[in-house]
Amino acid sequence: MGVRQKHSFPEGWFSFNLSQIVLIAWSIAAVVGLYTAIEKGLLGIPNMQIAGNGSYDFWLRWTQDGSGHSCRSQWFFSLPMFIYRALMLLWALWLAYFLLKWLKWGYKCFCEGGLWRKIVLRKGKS
Repeated sequence: MGVRQKHSFPEGWFSFNLSQIVLIAWSIAAVVGLYTAIEKGLLGIPNMQIAGNGSYDFWLRWTQDGSGHSCRSQWFFSLPMFIYRALMLLWALWLAYFLLKWLKWGYKCFCEGGLWRKIVLRKGKS
């Protein structure tokens, strides 16, 4: 959008209108991508990559090592799911706030030099 705002297009209607259509398609793709990212982040369940011994996302079955020799002590760091949800909510709110600013800026760039140019067809010589 910034390139669209800063650089002028040739006087021809075809290249200008084609660039407007491409910008609309890219904008729609970006909005769909953002919507999908927010939906998967806030409403989806994160894949915790828990596998083996009949374990799954919500059920972890521990096993006891039967090797007989001592191993170094292991540790892990875990946070409750509501921390993940709160962080995703903060990210979504930040994104919504700035998305409104970006949309206003994008529309201003999109309208620079007009929205659409009239199609002019030349008649051939007879």
